[in-house]
Amino acid sequence: MSYSIHGLGQFYLGSQAGYANNHLNTNNALAKNNDGSGYVVSGNCYYFFKKAFIETDIMLISKNYTFRKPGNYNAIYQQYKNNYVQLPLVFGFHAFKKHQFSVVVEGGFFIAYWLQARIKGVLPNVYNSIDSMSSNGRIMQYAYLTQYSIKYTFTNSDNRWELGWIGGVGIQYAIKPNTILLLNGKYFYSLTNKQKNDHNNQIQGYNETGLISVGVLLKFCKNKKTDKN
Repeated sequence: MSYSIHGLGQFYLGSQAGYANNHLNTNNALAKNNDGSGYVVSGNCYYFFKKAFIETDIMLISKNYTFRKPGNYNAIYQQYKNNYVQLPLVFGFHAFKKHQFSVVVEGGFFIAYWLQARIKGVLPNVYNSIDSMSSNGRIMQYAYLTQYSIKYTFTNSDNRWELGWIGGVGIQYAIKPNTILLLNGKYFYSLTNKQKNDHNNQIQGYNETGLISVGVLLKFCKNKKTDKN
């Protein structure tokens, strides 16, 4: 006995968790920008139609990145760990389905709020340095590197709201009429700058976040009819 996903046609609630990778699209030319690894956890609500579905979530997602000095100064860096609360609205359809197995394609929009941030890194300590004489008789000063980790304090220049669009693909597998396993890959592209446009020569920053997550959905209300093969 197998169950057809397109026969579900009701509300399903569930949860997902997974890995997030964030890239900050920026015009900062003074440092090399590296992607940051993070996490995503979410509570999910799905409504299935015969060949499509609507998904809305509440998720906690990290959008991290690192700035590192180039060349001989690559030991100097700043790592930003940013947590967002994110609310996506996704529309999807079944690109391929057979019995309880389905491949889906998704698209939509999201709104997010920059909840908190922390900065850690390494900087030269000008109060802890040594002098050295070079081969040509010049005195060179070298500063020791100091590690730090601080909570980021938001200012009026920070744009804590983020808007953007979503694209994704996924796999859904109905192990029972009331239970669906999920494997999703999504891409979130921010259309809003992390900083408000309140001064000249501003460094731009737009989050681009990809994630892969697994989860489970449970039927919230019963169907009048379930397809069986």
